[in-house]
Amino acid sequence: MVVGAHAIGQQSETCEADILYAVHTPSGLKLRSGPSTKAEHLVTVPKDSVVLACKKTFGTLEVGDTQGYWRSVRYKQYEGFMFDGYLRPLLASSPDSISLAAEDGASNDAARPLAPSSFTLAMETYNYCGNYDQLDPSLHWYGIYPPENGKSAFSLQGIRLELVLLGKNEAGIMEFDVRTDREEKSLFLIGTDQQLERGDLLYLSSAWQNELPVLLHPGKETKVFARSVAEDPKNLHVQAFGGVMPGTDGECLSLVNYQIHLQTDGPADQRTQDIAPLIGTKDACAPPELIWFGDLNRDGYSDALMAVKNRDGARLSLLVSGQESTDIWELADSWTIKDCRP
Repeated sequence: MVVGAHAIGQQSETCEADILYAVHTPSGLKLRSGPSTKAEHLVTVPKDSVVLACKKTFGTLEVGDTQGYWRSVRYKQYEGFMFDGYLRPLLASSPDSISLAAEDGASNDAARPLAPSSFTLAMETYNYCGNYDQLDPSLHWYGIYPPENGKSAFSLQGIRLELVLLGKNEAGIMEFDVRTDREEKSLFLIGTDQQLERGDLLYLSSAWQNELPVLLHPGKETKVFARSVAEDPKNLHVQAFGGVMPGTDGECLSLVNYQIHLQTDGPADQRTQDIAPLIGTKDACAPPELIWFGDLNRDGYSDALMAVKNRDGARLSLLVSGQESTDIWELADSWTIKDCRP
């Protein structure tokens, strides 16, 4: 897509974009075709959006009491110039480390249930070459951590999320390392617009821990729980249907008439849903995996993380119990892991 006269690639000789900034003016910030207020207005970038900018500057500007510089900036498919007086640098103590969010303050208040749209999924990924602007610095960020040795509780902890710029690979694709300020490795990360209640999240016996991830091949049945392995009318039953055929390329399998039926156990509120369309099994190279489950939004129903392998890598989907829907689970967000090699 070409936007004005400054689509990505046309400014590549100007400077190397390598610093992340967040827009911090409430009304958003204009991206222009040149370093001037008279230059063409390409797009308005919303507040808290992340942009990739150059260290090199292109003249000064003063707006009211705010002074700053013009910088060459990349935002999604756009490339142009922005006034950095309304940009907040996301630079941590190390010059190569870009901090996206601080650990939220402690709170004794119980977390309110969140709508599925308020969750953002992320993974601690080395050589990540996806959209860095998916990681919103204004959110509260948390990590889901596995039980420590000999224990049974998965936990949710506040974290500082960092995006480390690694540079461009041979194909000219910008690569990042997504990590946190904790030594232990998380199962996955979530960002929300509200603070969550931290601490123990899910209790599973060692036998159940060894069951995860669950490969949902046709005919497989399993259960998911919100807080612990105990009888509860809000427990969910999962069953996979369909067939598996060899793929045309000899490497990828093909799922035929594949479905994943999700059903509530309670007779008073019994519902059934096929969640296969939510997680993208149409282009899958293997049966999907149930990576983890637990009650993230504390509404008594389980939420889950699912993974689907495809030809380009893998897609992970965060499914959250429906708050205002007849569906049991809704897709909150997805995270795609691609092979960054050219």
